[in-house]
Amino acid sequence: MAEEEKAIRWGILGCGKISSDFARAMQKVDKSVLVAVASSSKERAVMFAKEFGLEESRAFDSYVTLIQHPEVDVVYMARTNNFHLEDVKAGLENGKHVLCEKPLGLTRGEVEYMVNLARAKGLFFMEAAWTCFFPAIRYCTKVLAEGGIGKVTHVNGTFGYVRGQGTNRLVDLALGGGSLYDVGIYLLLVTTLAIGKNRKVEAVHSRAVLHPGGADVHLALLLGFDGDTNATLSCSVEAAMPNDFDIMGTAGRIHISGPFHCPTRISVTSNGRTRTSEFPLPTCEAWQDGGGNPLFHFPNSEGLVYEIEHVADCLRRGDTESSLHPLSHSLALAALMESIRHGIGVKYGADAK
Repeated sequence: MAEEEKAIRWGILGCGKISSDFARAMQKVDKSVLVAVASSSKERAVMFAKEFGLEESRAFDSYVTLIQHPEVDVVYMARTNNFHLEDVKAGLENGKHVLCEKPLGLTRGEVEYMVNLARAKGLFFMEAAWTCFFPAIRYCTKVLAEGGIGKVTHVNGTFGYVRGQGTNRLVDLALGGGSLYDVGIYLLLVTTLAIGKNRKVEAVHSRAVLHPGGADVHLALLLGFDGDTNATLSCSVEAAMPNDFDIMGTAGRIHISGPFHCPTRISVTSNGRTRTSEFPLPTCEAWQDGGGNPLFHFPNSEGLVYEIEHVADCLRRGDTESSLHPLSHSLALAALMESIRHGIGVKYGADAK
């Protein structure tokens, strides 16, 4: 009889809204279980643990205690951007596999340090770029790889929303705030998936509107890549945008309907015909309240299932990085974002280190 597949045991660092959505999505993933959570507040950690069926003894107000817990295989790290280096370093140095929220770090140097440490330790490490694992995005990359729209010549995308009250982290430089690092990263991620991950950026033109504290709240980009490919991208944390993404080629076009970073609909136009494909999200009764309303905080968070499944598959195979979002891609994104950020005059404290 074949040996039964062991469950992947998760710990979660940080008990905010995205962590809640992550834990809820995990309820749908077979053989992936949440075993411990940690927050700076013991009360908050206990409340979070109880919501997801854990005993109070599994809730910690010490991040190191969770990281060192013998039953934790992999840690999902979801504190604010400024803590990513500290948390990832602690996880890897204590022998834990790590899934860290995007962006991995505030500077290219931080990301290089994390990647080198993970490789030296032989541990799995990945940036939580959940977009890469959506079936709609994988279908899109398949169409592109097969030459479905010819050579890609231009991409265009927007990602903007109006931040609500109590979201000062989005404009707080000390926390790694700004529209580029919050949502612009998704535009750059899909751009590189569309045109190729190893393309050289030859020109960057940018214009930003800065918050009084120095973080970018609006950003417009024109990027020129080798091979005569251009990208026009806009992001904001203080303006509602369509949040669509278009990929234009010499023989057609792909339209990713918003929200493009977690999409369920792709339209491919070629030879004068448009084919639209739908990719329904996973469903689960435990994800709804008594009135049938979703319990998730963010749009399409049901799709976090795909990311969790991918990490679990990697761990079971013994992979130390993802084939869909390799560490080389995270390094390239970090370098590009740092270049853009310096160009618009946004500086983090980490720049001086």
